[in-house]
Amino acid sequence: MFTFAGKIWHHFRRWRVGLTRIEFPDRRVRIRLRQPLALAAGVLALGWHLAFPSEQAAMLFAAWLAVVLLSYGWARQMAMRVRAERKLLSSALQVGDELEERVALHNESGLPVLWAEFVDRTNLPGHTVAGVNAAEGRGRAEWKAAVICQRRGLFQLGPWELHLGDPFGIFAVEQVYPQQEEVLVYPPLAALPLALLPRGRTRGDQRPLRRMLGADTVAAAAVRAYQPGDPLRFIHWPTSARRGALYSRVFDPEATSAVWLIPDLHPAARLGDGAEASLEVMVVLLASLAEQLLRSRLAVGLLALGAQPQVIAPRGGLEALWPLLRALAQVQADSPWPLAEMLPRAGELISRRSLYVLVTPEVEGGWLPALQDLAHRPGGQSGQVLLLDPASFGSKPSAEPLAELLRGQGFAAEVVRREEVRLIRGAYGALRRWEYFTLGTGRIVVRQRPREAEGQAR
Repeated sequence: MFTFAGKIWHHFRRWRVGLTRIEFPDRRVRIRLRQPLALAAGVLALGWHLAFPSEQAAMLFAAWLAVVLLSYGWARQMAMRVRAERKLLSSALQVGDELEERVALHNESGLPVLWAEFVDRTNLPGHTVAGVNAAEGRGRAEWKAAVICQRRGLFQLGPWELHLGDPFGIFAVEQVYPQQEEVLVYPPLAALPLALLPRGRTRGDQRPLRRMLGADTVAAAAVRAYQPGDPLRFIHWPTSARRGALYSRVFDPEATSAVWLIPDLHPAARLGDGAEASLEVMVVLLASLAEQLLRSRLAVGLLALGAQPQVIAPRGGLEALWPLLRALAQVQADSPWPLAEMLPRAGELISRRSLYVLVTPEVEGGWLPALQDLAHRPGGQSGQVLLLDPASFGSKPSAEPLAELLRGQGFAAEVVRREEVRLIRGAYGALRRWEYFTLGTGRIVVRQRPREAEGQAR
């Protein structure tokens, strides 16, 4: 008996799911009851007719049944014959670019769409396609949504939903579009003073940076007479043949050394808010350093040890800039380790011939022992410390005393003030957005349009 009842219940559930849930290649559709009181009214009307049979009770129940069936049929048409799409028309590349989307509502049913609510899960600040629209039978509604991207980061357009319903509000139709499209907005670049670049400085305990490196490369700075112990592969044969004696190549460390960029991402070290926060200045500073170091033929890597670590091995060439920018676009001040705990972890990844550029707004100096440990370990790492001056962010104390202390201990240290990081407008090319001008005849002409997107409709 129970087995038979279970089978009936199982088949009923399958029928109910098939009646209310529909799968399409691009969306999932569900029909649900919005007004449970409508069913309760029908039960009351039927109970009244069964308890006190009358013409009025029968008419009431028949009217209720007609309304429910009409509502469900309307909702079913909305579920099967109505769809929406969004297409990325223009995508942003850098802060200041304009992103534009086209949204369309297609009604292939003969019934009008009285209301269609778009619910957008996009996380791009200031941008959404959410709203309410309508479309006549076998009609189409279309509009555009645009935003000027004001923040760097990796954002997602979608997922999104379309909510519809019948005229009586008894049933609701929910269409879920799970598709997502990635939009990467690169951080801006800035013009930096030459003093911030780790060139021609000392490494660690005052060891000369310019020295002969044991690395395979063809980028030699000069040649000198061969000395016992020089590897044979370093002999410069054209010069040796011309001068009649052996000469060895002296390598330029800037062509063979790697520079690791290390930001301090602990939340306690953050200063300021919004676009003027120390985190944003730090990201611009690191992106600009990466661009200039790569142009100087150095290999550049990134050690951003936040909640989601962004670790990129050093690579040379300007093509290596884009992975670095992508990683920097996503960093947040969410590191679980303060600088004193993060430096030993970073030191495990840095080779002894590599340099580092440490950027931090933390000027209390509690991390100095960890920095000294890096310099004094075998083959100790060395580089440069860039201190973001809290005074330039409206905080205290100044970074100058710590910078002097670092220099006294043999470390290269510079103080960077917020106003010294001057943004370059349109660093990756002209900012792309809609711009118009008016001719003397009154005609409006497009001067510039946003960057066309390669993505297709979703």
